[in-house]
Amino acid sequence: MTRRCSLCVVLCACPAAFAEVAPLSSYLSDVIAELQKEWPANRAVNILFHGHSVPAGYFKTPAVHSLEAYPHLVRAELARRFPHAVVNVIVTAKGGEDSVRGRAL
Repeated sequence: MTRRCSLCVVLCACPAAFAEVAPLSSYLSDVIAELQKEWPANRAVNILFHGHSVPAGYFKTPAVHSLEAYPHLVRAELARRFPHAVVNVIVTAKGGEDSVRGRAL
């Protein structure tokens, strides 16, 4: 039995995340390498967007516009740049929440 793994990239806005700047030459290089692999060598790359109303799509209330919010736009751009990648976008954001408080849950 072959076991497939997935790579999860967590994107959240918390002050500790900005303490050090990564060099552009190597920033997310491991993730980019995974996105460039073709089947059957590729694996799912899960990207988690955690936060408040904007990534959830509440920027034009009262309707929710999740397909116009940046998590969906990032996924669409990744699909354009890496056509062989299996990318899952997971949004845990909700209106009224913030990343620091949500991370504690």
